[in-house]
Amino acid sequence: MTNLPRHLTVFCTGLLLYSVWDGYEHVSREGTDFAAHPGAWWAFTAASTLTLLAVFVAGSTLGARRGADGRALRTSFVREALALTAGVSVHVFLSGPLYVRTLFPYGHIEFKPVAAAVLSAGLVLLLGVLRLVLRPRDAGQTPGSSTSPTKRSSASSRSAASPSVTSPSAEA
Repeated sequence: MTNLPRHLTVFCTGLLLYSVWDGYEHVSREGTDFAAHPGAWWAFTAASTLTLLAVFVAGSTLGARRGADGRALRTSFVREALALTAGVSVHVFLSGPLYVRTLFPYGHIEFKPVAAAVLSAGLVLLLGVLRLVLRPRDAGQTPGSSTSPTKRSSASSRSAASPSVTSPSAEA
């Protein structure tokens, strides 16, 4: 995750931490299928989380402008929101049911599309807030200024370097 913009790294780390907490919360419920088969539940949780993150990261960084070090510099919020929704959809409709059948066949787990839509909307909102709070800021740029310091300095040096033209009437 080191090649991701900071807001995506924070978001993915938060999702991983939440998944660990959620997995622990499930296996610590005494008398449940989760507590009876903790290894299977951890396998399901890990596979589900990694699938969601893989779809999200691949979709949100696909086509992103990259720096010399390969780091994704600029990503689109629309692309990120669509990728996150795609990751949740893949989990609810494809990978989740598949992982339940193969990794956790104990008990009944439902994947509800309406809950997935609400989850996607909440996660997209959280992602948008992280984007605003953690966006990179140009050093020396004043709030409300749309010109970066390098553009301002090059514009002023250009006007200083251009030769002055005087009219013949001004010299007389």
